[in-house]
Amino acid sequence: MRLFLIPVLIFILLSAGDSLSQETRDYYERGVRKAEKHNLKGAIIDFSKAIELDSNFQDAYYNRGLLYFKTNNPENALADFSRSILLNPGDFDSYIMRGQVYVELKKTERSIDDFTAAIQLKPDSREGYFSRAAAYTEMKFYDEALADYRKCIELDGADSESFYLSGNMLRKTARNDEALIYYEKAVELKNDFAEAYLAIGNIYRSRKSNEKAMQYYNKAIKHNPEQFEAYNNRGNIHLDNGNYSEAVDDFSRAINLNKEYAYAYNNRGYAYLLQGETEKAKSDFDTSLKLNPVNAYLFRNLGHYYYAVKDFEKAKENWDKAVLLDFKLEKELGKYLNELNKK
Repeated sequence: MRLFLIPVLIFILLSAGDSLSQETRDYYERGVRKAEKHNLKGAIIDFSKAIELDSNFQDAYYNRGLLYFKTNNPENALADFSRSILLNPGDFDSYIMRGQVYVELKKTERSIDDFTAAIQLKPDSREGYFSRAAAYTEMKFYDEALADYRKCIELDGADSESFYLSGNMLRKTARNDEALIYYEKAVELKNDFAEAYLAIGNIYRSRKSNEKAMQYYNKAIKHNPEQFEAYNNRGNIHLDNGNYSEAVDDFSRAINLNKEYAYAYNNRGYAYLLQGETEKAKSDFDTSLKLNPVNAYLFRNLGHYYYAVKDFEKAKENWDKAVLLDFKLEKELGKYLNELNKK
């Protein structure tokens, strides 16, 4: 989830009240300078000194909480944001940041309470709705997340990110036609939006419109040459078209960009298998299995590998696993399994 720590930090740091003692103000302002120079640990020490001198110094708690969060100390951040809210129950930023901490601590339901409180304080602020939508997404409450992303769009009609994320929520609820409208609006607003081009390509791919899908994968790669998923998905189209060398090239690019990308190893292995390079195929299948041992299509492909090397017992074993993991594969693999059952 996106955090705008430094701009919020500077704003709050410059808003220290006039009721402070000079010593408290000195520690506080020194913390400002250290934070601006990215000496976060030193800034925490100075804010702590300011708090020792004035235990009701709300801004110091808030900013120390920010720095604890930035330095991966969420428990201390939680305590400081809670103290900040206790001292000032109307502080929008403290609710937003405590909500972010709850997300980090996997207490997402509590984060939603804080984001909702922030929205009640500032109902026209995009940040509250956007943060709550991300929390709803984490909980798989996709309709609720969609409603919040749409509110972000209502508040800012040029919010390309919320159009894109609305599309994601619609896809997760099998509303691809509507999702496509949101994705297309996202790239209209931001014509270098690689992730949105990838998403459009995936919809066309799901419709078996490979030519249009290829166009959008190419755009995704153009605007983000490190978009490994686009290379992988474009490689699948090359596979469909019988262009196995081009498929291997794209899968290899995907792997070079993400060495942990199990699907690309599986797909490259299948491309190698179709080229008759069984040793290379097996090596990629083995790597894919280590990275993701529950991919039905990997076991389908392993079955094809073992069938090709005439180890029919292992072929059947792997095809059975594939069907167990994804029953839809039974139609595709049934003829092979029936054949092996007769042997």
